[in-house]
Amino acid sequence: MLFLFGALFACNGGSTTQYTGHTTYKYMPLDGERSWRYGNDGMNFELLVEKVDAQLIDGVEIVSVEYSKYDPQELLATIDWSSDSIFGIQIHGYTLTNQGGMDFETPVLFADYRMIPGENVVSTTDGITFTSTFNGVEMCPNNWVSEENAWECLYFTVESDSASGTFPFVGDWWIANTWGASRFITPQGTFGSENTWVLSQADY
Repeated sequence: MLFLFGALFACNGGSTTQYTGHTTYKYMPLDGERSWRYGNDGMNFELLVEKVDAQLIDGVEIVSVEYSKYDPQELLATIDWSSDSIFGIQIHGYTLTNQGGMDFETPVLFADYRMIPGENVVSTTDGITFTSTFNGVEMCPNNWVSEENAWECLYFTVESDSASGTFPFVGDWWIANTWGASRFITPQGTFGSENTWVLSQADY
């Protein structure tokens, strides 16, 4: 029942849409215990994504999400996200295994709490400028729900002006209402492939 409810609710992107835009933070849920698994045609392993920690800092709940090879498990990266009705979706830092990372002095804004297609948000932190563009609403089929129940997603592209460094959140993201990322691409090959990572399983 939970699966059916989630699949149908994710399909109905209009449920959080008004003339003032889409309530983006509902498409990047970080409450409760959550994990996701993704497959990729270019890789011989699944990617396990897990919420592992949460802490309240200055009134914002910052959630650490780990990205690992699945079976045998090998940690690849950690991204610190927040998602709420005040600040929208933000990225507070990241770590790449064996490569280090950054805690951003000013969070990178993935999305304002409400946006309309065509809008973008620009963040400058630690001398690096990030631009996130809400391209629009698209169908985003995955390998967890059936084709007839394919989800409707908000499609974002995140870019950086940095000539060096690898950021595991830069790329294209299709996020579904109440479930999070249905598909994503990290062009810099953070997770070993520039092909699309497609959701195969989610637990909440």
